[in-house]
Amino acid sequence: IGWRSNKYAMTGEEILRYGAALLNVPDLKLFLMWEYDGEEFWADGVTIGSDYFDQVELQEAILELSEMAADYEP
Repeated sequence: IGWRSNKYAMTGEEILRYGAALLNVPDLKLFLMWEYDGEEFWADGVTIGSDYFDQVELQEAILELSEMAADYEP
């Protein structure tokens, strides 16, 4: 999914797939995701915006990852 010219963002499915793989790494101490509120700007002055993170598909994938992380027992 491209949301900015020549820049591409992951789909909810990709976030879930790759996030789950990271959560399965032994001794992984931190899994961090960023959400932007539209106040930040790229170096070229274009707003990052929250429209990408407001997609239901992404919110569901991130919620599922958070539940997976909460169930993790070392």
